[in-house]
Amino acid sequence: MKSSKSIVLNKGDVIKTNPQNGYWGCALVLDVQEHNDEFQPLCLIAVTDFISKEDFSFDQLPLEKLSILNIERSLRVGEGEYCYDGKEVCIEIHTRRMKSGQEVIGRIENFPFKMPVLTYEVGDGKGLGYPLCGPITAILGYQAVIAWRKVNEKEAFLMDVKDSRQKTEDVLRKVKI
Repeated sequence: MKSSKSIVLNKGDVIKTNPQNGYWGCALVLDVQEHNDEFQPLCLIAVTDFISKEDFSFDQLPLEKLSILNIERSLRVGEGEYCYDGKEVCIEIHTRRMKSGQEVIGRIENFPFKMPVLTYEVGDGKGLGYPLCGPITAILGYQAVIAWRKVNEKEAFLMDVKDSRQKTEDVLRKVKI
């Protein structure tokens, strides 16, 4: 249900993502936490591995095949040098209130994958704890687009990475970092 006002997310909500033009995916609300002395109501959202090049409905989702995305980020360690920093599970801590423009397309009762340890400890997704991301933004699920393009649009993706890295090096040379 696309809303013109904000809604409060609940466990099992399926969020349709559109982090980049021409790519749609879905994220799942794994858990919710009520307001406490430290934080507003929060939720744990998993980015799934599902990507479609066309808009889709809840009925078109292959629910039984969904899994939580795991990625490897490349890090710049020196001029023109990059390395990978280990596997990261794509679960994020967000506020439960979802702003207008986002869309909850359904709800599931049982998750089709083994549930990881869920915690609201802040971390990097590589150990215990997940990134604290605040309100949901339009780019929710961007990691799934990158992972999908690495496999399905490999040549174009590698050119985009090369161009992006070159731009980074150019900017850093200008500011002399």
